[in-house]
Amino acid sequence: MVINMKITVLAGGTSTERDVSLVTGSMIYKSLVKSGHQVVLVDLYLGYDGADYTDVFAIKKDWSESIQAISSQNPDIRQVRAMRKDDPYNEVGPHVIDICKQSDIVFLALHGQNGEDAVPPVVTIGDNGNWLIDGVDTGKPSRGEEGVAGTTPTVTIGENGNWVINGKDTGKAAIGKDGRSPEVIIGTNGNWYINGKDLSLIHI
Repeated sequence: MVINMKITVLAGGTSTERDVSLVTGSMIYKSLVKSGHQVVLVDLYLGYDGADYTDVFAIKKDWSESIQAISSQNPDIRQVRAMRKDDPYNEVGPHVIDICKQSDIVFLALHGQNGEDAVPPVVTIGDNGNWLIDGVDTGKPSRGEEGVAGTTPTVTIGENGNWVINGKDTGKAAIGKDGRSPEVIIGTNGNWYINGKDLSLIHI
């Protein structure tokens, strides 16, 4: 019995091996389609900005039709970044996560720095206070805006003996009522009495 699955093949990215990733990813995509699965091929970096991304597996198209042969030269990643309409420093493109969530399986056909050679980026804070990723200013401040300064409340005891906070009576007494020790005696019947109440406990 063949189980039909929804599979997302992620390829591309911003590695210098981007073209290799796209070509091998398209080969995997075609093989999975031939096996009867519902498959989409998505560029990790460029993503998919179609309005129908919420039901991407219902789209009838050849997701590999725009994939070209591997070039003899490494791709110009600056040109690739220029293709992004949103934040070019976000390595995950539009709706990639949404599409992956619709999948039964996500196949990573990534190569180079986005795949087997991946290394964590160097994240620092620039002199202007912005986050820098691998030395590139993201334009994003590392600190949020200053909040409104807080004030310490004024706590006093009112003439009625209640706690008063910022001039408002809380209705809570600052001093408890005077306590008194109970009167404990042994009654004529030999039982313990507390404040005149027979506890029915015999003193031995």
